[in-house]
Amino acid sequence: MIDSWKNIDNEDFKLGIFLWVFHADKIPPHIGISKDGLYFSLKVSGKDENISVQKITKLLSTKKIPTLVIKTSENSIKNRQLETVFEKYQKANSDGLTCLTPITEIYFSETQDLILLELLNLLNEAGVVETIFGINLPADYIGIPAYSRSDIKNRLYQLTHAKR
Repeated sequence: MIDSWKNIDNEDFKLGIFLWVFHADKIPPHIGISKDGLYFSLKVSGKDENISVQKITKLLSTKKIPTLVIKTSENSIKNRQLETVFEKYQKANSDGLTCLTPITEIYFSETQDLILLELLNLLNEAGVVETIFGINLPADYIGIPAYSRSDIKNRLYQLTHAKR
């Protein structure tokens, strides 16, 4: 699915719906979503809500995080507001609540047990993927690495139990 992308060229991400795939070269990556310049994400440490995408792009630039940003068509969101969905969740955990849980609810009006590649394939098949942008991707980047649900669960467990 992700076999080509555009290098970023002053795209401001202020208008439209975008999926953000942070650490796109890691297993598993982290996923967030933005709509009209406001970013949302569910994390082990809590959640991001209504964060300016300018702040996100500045962070990506400063930390050089390899990221894919996938623009989806406006009609891909099923009349649900990001705020309404994200307010239901407190944080991701190793019991099945992942960064992708609220995003699948946003796109399908109910949560789906999907991993990122499955979600992207469904969105692509539905014809809602418009453009894929690459930010800070290594020269030899060939796409999102394959991973399993157990990889996600293990990573969430590690993050939940990490000494802070």
